[in-house]
Amino acid sequence: MLRAALALLAAASVHADTTVAFQNGVNGYSGAKDISINTKYAESNGGNGVRWSGDPELGCDTITGSGAYAVRYLLKFGGLTVPAGSRVVSASLAISLDYWNATGGNLTGFYLKNAWDPSSSRLGWLHRDATHDWAGAGASAAGVDTAADFSFRVPPLRAVGPQTVTIALDAAQVQGWIDSPAANQGIMLVAGPLGYVVPAAQTRHVITDLTPSTGYTISVSVIGGNHTVSITPGASSMSTAAAVLTFQVSAGGQVTP
Repeated sequence: MLRAALALLAAASVHADTTVAFQNGVNGYSGAKDISINTKYAESNGGNGVRWSGDPELGCDTITGSGAYAVRYLLKFGGLTVPAGSRVVSASLAISLDYWNATGGNLTGFYLKNAWDPSSSRLGWLHRDATHDWAGAGASAAGVDTAADFSFRVPPLRAVGPQTVTIALDAAQVQGWIDSPAANQGIMLVAGPLGYVVPAAQTRHVITDLTPSTGYTISVSVIGGNHTVSITPGASSMSTAAAVLTFQVSAGGQVTP
C-alpha cells in the first residue's frame, strides 16, 4: 500500500451536496494511520508477528507452502468531519497498490469493530493495544473484531505494479465513524480466499468484483447454527463476464448454481 484517500459525499437538507476528502499531507490532514499485522517469525515472537508500520509500502498477502505466513493491512482515518447538519450518502476509498501477479489480487475488506492502537508496540496478530487482545487471531472474529455481515471486495488488480483502485464503502458504516469517534476503527484488507459467515438458512448469494469469467471453488461449513462460506479461485463455478458469481446454499450447506 502506497497511499490512501477517503472521499465522502455529504448531503444536507438546506445546502448543496458537499464532497470532503481526507488524505495525509493534503490540506493539513494527518489523521490516517495504518499497519500490517502478520504471522512472520511467529515461532520466535509468541505468534504476534513482527511490527510492520511507517514504511512507504506495507503488505497484504497470504504465502503458502514452506515458510508460510499471512499479512493483513489495517487502516483508519481519524478526525473525520462533515458540514453541520449533513449526513454521509456515499463514501469511497482510493488506495494505491503495488501488484505484479496475474491472479487479480483476491483482496477482501472488512470494517473493524474492536479498537486498535497504531502507536502500541504490542499491536500485532494477537494483540490490539498495550493491554487487550483481538477476539480472534488476526482480527478474525466476526461480530467482535469486525462488523458482522459487512465486507467488500477490492476490484481485481492488474499485473502492472503501482495502480490506484477506488472502493465503495458502506455509507452507514462511515457515518457511524463520524457519529462516534470510538467506533471509528477503519478497515482491514485480507488476501486470499473470500470468507464470511451467515445464518444457516436457505440463501441466495451474489458475489461481485471478482475476476471476470473465472472458475471458483465454493465451500460451506455448518458451524454453530451458521454457514461459514469460503470462495477460492479455481474449479468450475464460473463468474460472469461482469465479474459476478451467483449460487444457492441450502439450510444444510449444500451449494447449487
